[in-house]
Amino acid sequence: MESNKYKITFNNYYGDNPRECGDYFLIQLSDSMCAKDSIVPEHQQQCFEITFAYSGNGNSYVNDKSFPICKNDCFISLPGELHKIKSDDREPLHFICVAFSAKPNTYGEKLIQKIIDTCKSQRKFNVDAVRSILVNMIKEIRNEDEYSNRLLSYYIEQVLIQYNRVIISSKNKEKTDIDIPTKSLLAYDIMFYINDNVAGIKK
Repeated sequence: MESNKYKITFNNYYGDNPRECGDYFLIQLSDSMCAKDSIVPEHQQQCFEITFAYSGNGNSYVNDKSFPICKNDCFISLPGELHKIKSDDREPLHFICVAFSAKPNTYGEKLIQKIIDTCKSQRKFNVDAVRSILVNMIKEIRNEDEYSNRLLSYYIEQVLIQYNRVIISSKNKEKTDIDIPTKSLLAYDIMFYINDNVAGIKK
């Protein structure tokens, strides 16, 4: 980021010595609170990375293509890409960044590949469920003990699963919107609500 235009509250970068966490290698975990017009300079991605917009607004760039990001957006950056982030001048961006890789032939590798395949058509999704997971990762590193690496591996996998769930939900919604009329969808919603809450419905 440009000098004197940001405040980094937490940054853990393992670089060439990634932290082994179960089936994953954690390369970076950072929590950055931007000031007006803060910029993360263009750099080449070395690994799979998720940028989560905790609050505020900004733009994430991949190979000079700009993508607006706002609260709860998860933006994916892939190895070899040129990546840059620019904060909004009125609502500065607060984002958490986690960079990692998965060991070959693991479930984590499959989850990452599913996301990479989706990146061909869509680069970001709104994944609010990731918020608490990433906060827990930061807390774990700040107060680590003998169980931390195992917990970090669980957290990384949870992030991947939540992202993939949103992808699946988005695809199902597109299919449902085509196959089922709106009135029918409302009827289904009412039916499912009654089934789930019948015990608590009062006369």
